[in-house]
Amino acid sequence: MFRTTSKSVRVKGIPLDSNQEEFMEEAEYCSRDLRRPWPQPVNLGSSKISLAIEREDQVGTITLPSPKHKEEALKYHNTEWEYDDNFNGITTLYSSDDPEVDACAVHGLNGNAFESWVATKNQKMWLRDILPLSKPFDKARIMTFGYSSRLRDRGNLSGITVWSQDLLRSVSSLRKPKKERERPILFVCHSMGGLVARQAMIELDKYGSQSEYNGISPAKCALLFLSTPRSGSLEADWSDFLTDIAQLTMGVRKEIVKTLGSFDPMSTESQREFMNMNIIPPFDAFFETRVTSVARIIHRQIVIQQSASLSNCTAKGMPDVDHNTICKFESKFGGFEQVADKLRHLKNILDGKSDVLAVKIDKPWDSPPVASNSFLPAGKKFFEGKGLRKIPKTQGRNDYSSLVMAGIGGIGKTTAVLEIARKNKDQRNIFFVHATDGDSLRKAYLDLAMQIGHEHLLKDYQGRDLYNIWRNNTSDEKIERFKKWLGDEDNQSALLILDDIDGMKEFGRNPFADVPDQAKNILLTTRNPNIRLRDDCKIIKLNNMEVDDIVTILEKVRSLEDEDTEDSLDVNDSDVLLSIAKSVHGHPLAACIAMKYIIQVQSLDDYTFAGRDFVSMLSGSDHKARMTFLQYKPQMPSIMETFMVSKERLSHPQGPAWSLMEVLSLLETDKSIVDFKKFFALSNIENTEAFPDFDILGLRKEGIMPLLHQIEEVSFMERTRRSKPLRIHPLWAECTRQLMGINRMLSLIRQILTICYYSTTTVSSNSDGGERMSCHYYPHVKHCMKICRSFGIGVSSLKMQKEIDMLVHSLTT
Repeated sequence: MFRTTSKSVRVKGIPLDSNQEEFMEEAEYCSRDLRRPWPQPVNLGSSKISLAIEREDQVGTITLPSPKHKEEALKYHNTEWEYDDNFNGITTLYSSDDPEVDACAVHGLNGNAFESWVATKNQKMWLRDILPLSKPFDKARIMTFGYSSRLRDRGNLSGITVWSQDLLRSVSSLRKPKKERERPILFVCHSMGGLVARQAMIELDKYGSQSEYNGISPAKCALLFLSTPRSGSLEADWSDFLTDIAQLTMGVRKEIVKTLGSFDPMSTESQREFMNMNIIPPFDAFFETRVTSVARIIHRQIVIQQSASLSNCTAKGMPDVDHNTICKFESKFGGFEQVADKLRHLKNILDGKSDVLAVKIDKPWDSPPVASNSFLPAGKKFFEGKGLRKIPKTQGRNDYSSLVMAGIGGIGKTTAVLEIARKNKDQRNIFFVHATDGDSLRKAYLDLAMQIGHEHLLKDYQGRDLYNIWRNNTSDEKIERFKKWLGDEDNQSALLILDDIDGMKEFGRNPFADVPDQAKNILLTTRNPNIRLRDDCKIIKLNNMEVDDIVTILEKVRSLEDEDTEDSLDVNDSDVLLSIAKSVHGHPLAACIAMKYIIQVQSLDDYTFAGRDFVSMLSGSDHKARMTFLQYKPQMPSIMETFMVSKERLSHPQGPAWSLMEVLSLLETDKSIVDFKKFFALSNIENTEAFPDFDILGLRKEGIMPLLHQIEEVSFMERTRRSKPLRIHPLWAECTRQLMGINRMLSLIRQILTICYYSTTTVSSNSDGGERMSCHYYPHVKHCMKICRSFGIGVSSLKMQKEIDMLVHSLTT
């Protein structure tokens, strides 16, 4: 679905023998006074129409007095010509008799090929009404290209690559004769349209030999970007902006949101491919200088200078325009003059009348780019709270330092470092890397090197052809230049962020093997609290959030999910909200998913009591419902997926450490009740054949310590402080029980209860000894029976011997 115009129509299929006067008569007829019984044509004025040859016919445009006139024209025009208001594909707005240059406009997100370029105040469409009056564009063919980029369009699954291919085919189809193929073409691109045009150049570089693209070549192209983000934006993340838009509309196209999100592989890969083309088209860029308002709710600068700049091209600010008005001009003055001058300059480059470089950079190494603008991952900041406010004061340090931020999966480590990055972005260069293995880490470093560019990384070669030297460098050489540059004096305060460092660990490989020694300030996030990079390494531990912070998260997600929530929905009740917060045990990701699950899933059964039912489900006997919740992934990783990441990081995911984790999920591990390690230290197991899991259950305290260390390294268990005992987060214990299944659980519970029975009865003759042993083992019996109830398992299902059944009965009644 294409976005339609408010007052303008496109008219296609106009015969070549129709002239301007005939088309003007039709336009004035469509503009007649609709209030009178016998409406009369009005004097519309030539500035409100266009008529140009396009292929074997002519195409025209008419800007009418009102939306009602437009609707009337679409329904009741008195010709056989084809009228529309979506302007999809190519529309030729102006063409001289013998054009010397082509110009094609590419609109942005939620745009329209005509409306996006129309000034609100006087309805001037500058590409049609102003540009043809300015030399040399009086001898040009001016076009605009339309594609379906509507956020509300769920049916259209196109993306940037498909749109770029459509752009190439559409333009190429108009440039068949040899003379036209040799004509320069200038692309004027607003916002996401710049990503489409840039990708079109990459497609052309790769597949230009295809017959459908033979009307266009990179050597004849130039691009002008108007507030185009090079890889997501910086001051206000594109993904954040689109999420805000999503609150005002319905049916957001997730694939567009994903493509525009910061750190999106499409964006960074596209930049690198663009700068490595055989022939890089000259380009230039402008950025907005005012904040953008959306529905009077959102006020922010969408694309600022660092985000709009690309390689050796530093974007220029256009005064008094926001993200929407940077492409709309009322007259030949102001912003139009700046754009027209840049288009002339780009045309001169293509004509060979200017320097080879499109943009001259003065002292390019004086102001290194802030790479964090391109490489900060996107995501709403749901994980705010006291546990995330411990921002390390690294700013201004000149010594070598490193900081580790540790915590279990989903606790908000990445969100915390992004907040640090944003707070420091104006004071230091910040580089963000998230990788999963050696190859992806190498690729991330190469992307950073390409982002920074040869002007900075080849400072030692001043006065030489930096571009050719850079192109002749191998990927490994570029990476090494980036690492060396990190050690420059200018980068004393630069911050390198390595997100999820233990995720880069390959079997038998040191995760720090590829960390640049030259980087003076490094910030790591990890699930492993024992990781240290340097002797002076500091650690910040993110623990479970406090209940009031979890309530705040729940309230934020509730407002984002359903602004029109009926008062009858019980998640609006403060007591219910508090009970939900307690049920997720201080885990921010679980809180976020919980509210989405309640509104989107739980409410289908009973809208009024959805919140209460959710809490009851977590503590009830319906383990299948709990598994559904753990696997629920509302556009974010599920709780179970987050858990499985840790499981797969065990050196042997099905080995002894995992078996111990299964046992611990069935034991009472609350230190205030019992020390679970004494279960192993004091157990009395005589008939080992009765214990299929003797290899784990038969271990003594010293035997389980190495396995506990492995479990802690993947964040299955954690300590609030180094001096505090290990504990299992209740969500991780539930995930473990769900994964082991009923039969495995029954087998382990039988063995645990048997150990508890014999370990207490063998010392029963000594009342002091019996009482002492009972306090170490009876809490585990009670905990096992609590778990049985939560899985709908009765005592009879355990098939224990009579004495053990009696013990269980006495402790649980």
